[in-house]
Amino acid sequence: FTSGIQNRDYYPNRPVHYGVKVDARISKVIPTRQVTGLLSKEASKTKLSLWSRDEEITGSDKIKACVPYLLPLLDGELFGKYIYERVPPLGFLDSLFIGPLYDFYSQVPLLGLVLFLVLTLGTRGNTEMNRAVRFNAQQAALIDVLLVFPELIGSAFEGEDIPRYLVEPCMNFVWYTYMAMVLYSIYTNLRGRKPDQIPWISGYAELMVGPF
Repeated sequence: FTSGIQNRDYYPNRPVHYGVKVDARISKVIPTRQVTGLLSKEASKTKLSLWSRDEEITGSDKIKACVPYLLPLLDGELFGKYIYERVPPLGFLDSLFIGPLYDFYSQVPLLGLVLFLVLTLGTRGNTEMNRAVRFNAQQAALIDVLLVFPELIGSAFEGEDIPRYLVEPCMNFVWYTYMAMVLYSIYTNLRGRKPDQIPWISGYAELMVGPF
């Protein structure tokens, strides 16, 4: 230690290493642990920006990004039963746009499963497709998966005489929830932006698409 002090006195411009890192340009001593922490934070920011970059959606990709949301719209059709009864204009719009598609969808066996596999497996590794379009396909499939749980609960009580004042608010809640996610996604896509602000769902959709 004494020799180190003496060497520093005789050579004032020579940096002395006592577990610290010296920046000779600004004559400032920076602890090595602090430097390592700063580098780790910068690496984390770089990795995060790689996964959450904001892809722009242009041209026909805007429509392609909206098409996958037909699957949750069709699978969630029955949950809007009471809402369409109480709000006739919504019922009219539903019968005009979704109704004919739902009639065809419900008559073809396993069509829902085929569409789900197309959205998940068919788009995941297709790097020739716009990444934002693939993201929307995965997100629409995840929204559709969420509809499975209330359907299972409803099938468990099938045949039971449950009062309407209990069934109606539950079905309305499911309809409002998935419809809000679908409308948000479609609106954001048409504006040319990626709809990645749905809690939990968007994060998992990013992971399923991957960095490419």
